[in-house]
Amino acid sequence: MGITLLYPTEEKEQDIDLNASLSLDIIAIHGLGGNPMATWTDPKSQKLWLRDLLPHDIPRARIMTFGYDATPAFENSVAGVEDHARDLLRCLRERRERVKEINRPIIFIGHSLGGIVIKQALIISSNSPDYIPLCKSTIGTLFFGTPHRGSALASHGARLARIPTALALKPASQLLLTLSQDSLQLNELMEKYKQLMDERPYDVVSFYETKAMTGFRKPVVTKESAILSSPSKICHWETPIPVPANHRAICWFSSSKNDTYQTAMRRIQRIRQDRTTAQVKNEYYTLPHMVNSHFTGRNDIRRRLNDSLLPEIYGGEREQSRFVLYGLGGSGKTQICLKFAQDYRDRFWGVFWIDASSTLTVDESFFSIARACKISPHMESVKEFLSQKEHWLLIIDNADDPEIDISKFFPRGTKGTMLITTRNPDFEKHATVGSYHVDQMEPEDAVALLLKTSALEKMEDNQEMKSARTVTAEKVVETLGYLAIAIIQAGAVIRQRTVSLNGFCELYSKQKKELLESGRPDSSIDDNRSVYTTWEISLRMIEKIGEKHSHLALELLRHFAFMHFTGICESIFEQACNNIKVVMENMEYQTTPLVEMMPSGWDQLLMGQALRLLASFSLVTIDDYGIISMHPLVHQWTRDRMSVNERDQTWKTVVRTMSMSSNFDGGVVQRRARKILLPHIDACLSEGDDRLFVDGIDLLHRLHAAVVFGQAYRENKRPGTLDFTQKTFQGIERHFPPGNMYHFCIMRGLAEDLERLGRYVESVKIREKVLQILRKYFESPDSILQNTTLCALTYTYIEKHQEAIEMCEGAMAEFSDVLGEDNITMIESLEMIGMIKGVMSRPKEAQKDLEKAWNLRKKKFGDGIGSIEISPSGMLAEVYIALKQPKKARMVYELHINLAKEIYGPNDLGTVKAIARMEDLVVWKPYRTVRFARRRAKGIASIEEATREYRNHKGETSVLALECMEALAWDYYISGWHEKGILLQEEVVRRSVQQWGKESSTSTRAVSTLKRMRMWLAIRNVCYWWVPKSLLDKARLRI
Repeated sequence: MGITLLYPTEEKEQDIDLNASLSLDIIAIHGLGGNPMATWTDPKSQKLWLRDLLPHDIPRARIMTFGYDATPAFENSVAGVEDHARDLLRCLRERRERVKEINRPIIFIGHSLGGIVIKQALIISSNSPDYIPLCKSTIGTLFFGTPHRGSALASHGARLARIPTALALKPASQLLLTLSQDSLQLNELMEKYKQLMDERPYDVVSFYETKAMTGFRKPVVTKESAILSSPSKICHWETPIPVPANHRAICWFSSSKNDTYQTAMRRIQRIRQDRTTAQVKNEYYTLPHMVNSHFTGRNDIRRRLNDSLLPEIYGGEREQSRFVLYGLGGSGKTQICLKFAQDYRDRFWGVFWIDASSTLTVDESFFSIARACKISPHMESVKEFLSQKEHWLLIIDNADDPEIDISKFFPRGTKGTMLITTRNPDFEKHATVGSYHVDQMEPEDAVALLLKTSALEKMEDNQEMKSARTVTAEKVVETLGYLAIAIIQAGAVIRQRTVSLNGFCELYSKQKKELLESGRPDSSIDDNRSVYTTWEISLRMIEKIGEKHSHLALELLRHFAFMHFTGICESIFEQACNNIKVVMENMEYQTTPLVEMMPSGWDQLLMGQALRLLASFSLVTIDDYGIISMHPLVHQWTRDRMSVNERDQTWKTVVRTMSMSSNFDGGVVQRRARKILLPHIDACLSEGDDRLFVDGIDLLHRLHAAVVFGQAYRENKRPGTLDFTQKTFQGIERHFPPGNMYHFCIMRGLAEDLERLGRYVESVKIREKVLQILRKYFESPDSILQNTTLCALTYTYIEKHQEAIEMCEGAMAEFSDVLGEDNITMIESLEMIGMIKGVMSRPKEAQKDLEKAWNLRKKKFGDGIGSIEISPSGMLAEVYIALKQPKKARMVYELHINLAKEIYGPNDLGTVKAIARMEDLVVWKPYRTVRFARRRAKGIASIEEATREYRNHKGETSVLALECMEALAWDYYISGWHEKGILLQEEVVRRSVQQWGKESSTSTRAVSTLKRMRMWLAIRNVCYWWVPKSLLDKARLRI
């Protein structure tokens, strides 16, 4: 079998640079009846921890497994432990023939018999000239359930194995004989190994099992056998560790959080650090600041730095070790460097500091290093001096200015370690051993830092007061976006009694800048910049560039201030730029700075340069999909730094930009665009939507925006949309005549909002009025036919089904010659006729019309956008159900659901209702009761998420929202949460009656559902009166 390479892969190992960067070999050997892969793989999660977990925690290590024939009985081989040990040495030597590999440190890991093979191999190598480098390179061994003194079960197994081997005329199993209790070979091997360890000791970790395998009374390998040292004698090189697992599961780890895995991983880290890290005398330490005494957390980053930067005795590196910390100003990069330098000062001959804020500070820093080292006070002299030394650490801090090439500060050669801090993620290119994006702190660390800096951590209070203080601190750090420097400044103002911990959030909401400015950090710790000042420096650097892309970058930053701080898409600005130019050609429309900077149309190159400039200072981040985001505190700062007039003008510009990024088209592409806009509309209107309707010279632009924003709210079924639409309608009625396009659009939207709330009579009147306006002012067959179709839909809600069909058929006949059969509005009218026939329980006729429309769409659009529509596809599925064609119904519903997810998302009301309806297609049978209930329980989380906003909304509730709430009530009920389901259904009944009265069809259906729930609960209580309630509660499905 030989050696199998787990990390890096065989292909990547051929990379000379990668191979040279490796500084440790880890090789695992399985036990009796084991396998080089399965022994180390958790059967449930299928995690092979040596491959899937260990490389992340032990960087720059080559990880391998060794396989051999370890079948306990019936095997064809008579090979014993010594044969397998020699084979291990041979394979390992062949894997370590390169110059950089021969002396690379080795850590062995052995399970059961694998540990015996390791000991035998090390004893052989210690006396063999060919293999002695392997023995000398060994720095540690981890034994998992290794029977150093044999196993009683192996003795029993050896006796049983003699029967079949004798019958087959085969020799006895050498491996079982070796592992037998009181085996002379094992005792002799153990004594030789102890003698080897006395001569050349290294760390040994012995994990022993504490649980027996199924069918056995005691562990396969007892504690006494799993530990090399005797109980009466203390062994300084061995650490015994108990594991709450049986012999087989002792080395199965499903995740990196497993306690035994954590212990094993930390032991490997410690062995590596103790045995390979160089110990030197520190002679120079020129850091200008001390680490903040309140430094807290950052364990992940510090662990990465330790693994990547601490100098090693084994010189496997081919190039200088350089690590880059990048991130937003104030995120704590400098403090992390100071902490690393302080903790590991004695691991470096010299620790030096360069302030790369400007060329002047760079020169001053090199001069300070030269003076300390007593060499010529020039940069080149310092670089030459360092290039001839080993084990030095050079920290280059504040490398933010894109005009400064920091690579010219690097000493030549491959020696030394460098740690660079920057706001520019592009500087990752300078890293040779790793980089890290320093972002917000972990919530627990942030709370601890706040309590430390505010001097509240050591207050002697009871547990209840401490818990309340922690909860309040959590709110404060969340408000500050978990940003280190802001938390330190907040702690300072609390410590100074400027404000209490409980009153911080309220005062911060009113006086953000003033509050943070008053809590500047001590100059002895860092410098005395406030968090806002830190970002102002970045902004001044951008202004200093003075080029077109820097001007655009500043304008974009102002735009972002009035949008949501996450999910900003470049497409918003591209569509706005293109649409504004088209509109300006046809009507008087005020331009925007974005358009003025791109007079020839959308300039992708210029936009990319501007965004990269902002990202280079970490003022924004851009993910792999091009989505832009900002830290919430930076987002607030960009708005706070503007004057009142500048804020007002920028807000109006952002409103115009967002409104022009979409048009009034109801197609799939534009609906997606408006879906993306939704959080940004909310952010823009966060201080109230009344500003859109205030009189002024730009009222036209704001009313246009109101129409677009209302359409986005409407399509995404946002509660309160009707109120917003009515405000827009009033504004448009005051300023535009009935025949105006805006008047027509807002009336259509108003009718749709009324329909969603079940106010169908009012909606019909508006639809009819819209048709009158269209026929009077617009001679557009498409528009007239489309709105006739919508009017017909509203007719169906008031039970005028035949009139609706006749209305559609009449309009189609009127415009068929002009539009043609494959016109999209003609197809939509045909779909409407089919849907109405479906409502009228005429499924065959409905099927004919809907399938015809479907085929026409396929012919027109192929498989692209437009080939399927949401409402008709849902009705077609219902028609198939009525015709008892469940397979077709499920197929269409799946297409319907996928389209809804694509346009509106998985938590949209329409999407979750369709999913719930598709689950209804599962035919219920008594023997499927539990399975049916489990399927329904799985969908509860998504329906809860979709209906949460509507359940908390105090105004009118849409019909669709109530239908989804009723579906959720049923799912609660079916899953065993009867009281919860009944309470929710009672809420549905209350809202239905309050909104439409007792006699409405919606209220009647809701009351009927509630009665059924109560009836079945009463029957259940009668049938199971003898079962304790606690047992019945346990029968609930987990949701």
